[in-house]
Amino acid sequence: MFEEEFEVFLEKQLKDASGQRLEMLKRDLTGTKKLLEVVDGPR
Repeated sequence: MFEEEFEVFLEKQLKDASGQRLEMLKRDLTGTKKLLEVVDGPR
């Protein structure tokens, strides 16, 4: 479930981003993804 939500979030962010923000979103987001998963916690 988290994976699907993250993908939807990332797609929207990529669509709306430009410049440095877009560059950051295109990098490896493994650490960011793990952090969000831990902070969000189980539902």
